[in-house]
Amino acid sequence: RQVFVRRTERTVDLFFAIVALSIAVSTFYQTLMLRAVTVSAFATAFKSAIFFQGVMWATFAWFVAAYTGVARRPLVLAVTGLYALAVIVNAILPNGIIYHEINGLYNITLPWGERLNYASGSTNWWRLIADIGWLVLLYLCAESCVRLGRSGQTRRAYLFGGVLVVFIGAAYLHGTLIDMGLVGPPELTSFAFLGLVVVMSASLVSDISVASKLSRQVEEGERRYRSLLDNSLLLAVVISDQGLIKYVNQTFTEIAGFSAQEVLGKPFQALFPERERQDLQERFARAMQGELRPSVIRPITTKDGAEDRLIKWSNVIVRNGKNKNREILSIGEDITDLKEAEKALVDEKVRMDTILSALDTGLALINPDLTVAWVNEKTLGILPWDDLVGKVCYEAAAQRNEPCEGCGALLAFSDGQVHETQRQSPVDGKWHYIVSVPIKDKQGNVINVLESVTDITNRKQAEIARGLACKGVEALIARL
Repeated sequence: RQVFVRRTERTVDLFFAIVALSIAVSTFYQTLMLRAVTVSAFATAFKSAIFFQGVMWATFAWFVAAYTGVARRPLVLAVTGLYALAVIVNAILPNGIIYHEINGLYNITLPWGERLNYASGSTNWWRLIADIGWLVLLYLCAESCVRLGRSGQTRRAYLFGGVLVVFIGAAYLHGTLIDMGLVGPPELTSFAFLGLVVVMSASLVSDISVASKLSRQVEEGERRYRSLLDNSLLLAVVISDQGLIKYVNQTFTEIAGFSAQEVLGKPFQALFPERERQDLQERFARAMQGELRPSVIRPITTKDGAEDRLIKWSNVIVRNGKNKNREILSIGEDITDLKEAEKALVDEKVRMDTILSALDTGLALINPDLTVAWVNEKTLGILPWDDLVGKVCYEAAAQRNEPCEGCGALLAFSDGQVHETQRQSPVDGKWHYIVSVPIKDKQGNVINVLESVTDITNRKQAEIARGLACKGVEALIARL
């Protein structure tokens, strides 16, 4: 009874309880019947016993279906219908469904000396309804045990089938022979039921043992789960379906400044800045309906209130055995310092871009495939192109199909040294002085080349003019 109360989902236990109760009540009326001293008293007790036996056999069919899980429903309904009809006929007829007429009572002395009374009379043909129900029930049990064995539960099928042979076959047949006057009472039904009690007890004990083992596994899993959260470097918060804080780990208390006792049982919104609380309450209500955002960045308010720590939360809904939302587990990563570092990096990049853009020298960052990764504003003023980023340098700058001869960038990628080159643009004829500086990673591999480009056209023209002048002076000297 205690097991059934704790596990109401087990319909097999309910049917077994009804069968057991029916047998107990039927046995009680059989006791009154065997001690009756008048025909009317015997008939009343006998009809009552038959009524509860009909209920027992109809319920037993459903018990077999629930216990094996493979019984065919039409057979179960057929057994139920036949025994229901037998119970109705038994209630209507004056002597019940077994006897057409009861002639009188006769005495029986049991081997241990106890004296019983039993009726003698003519058999009622209406009893065929119950007998047909018994045959259908017998076929149902046999087929269900065969199906159970074929499903891989051979040991269970043999054990259950053996008990059914005694309980349904021998016990029911013995009762029929008594009704026909071929053997003497008492019936063996109640005694045969003890075998079924043993099988069900073993089954329940096995279930309890499995449940106990699973319970220990759950407890061990919960301890590992708690240990993992307690020793994690991430923040961990568990929120109940009522929005109350059920658990916080040590990392949370260290970052937030609150002790566990100060926050447990409190509304979770109290951990966050006041400006966030209304939105959090609305999102929590939607989360408990299944609309949970798996990841979100929100600040928490520390105990001293000096600053809000920015936390990246990863959320998951924990459900119970009935797949209903029970609580929310939130794992948080403190990204306050990371965000500050990212902002500082962005600010530094903006500052460096400003400085580099203000230089009077053109700068270009070259990738290993000789595509341009970045240029400053001065470069766009030196070279006659509006957009160089993403283009191959020698195709855009020199209108070539292959790298320039003596390319400083290729040389810098090759030997990791600084190279200086001078080139004249085929587009506008200007001369450029190029310094190729390799940029290396921690392992010393060249990952980019930074090139500075200076317009030296005027200087180059002055050099050419000076060379021509020198040649003219030399020619004049020669004539002199």
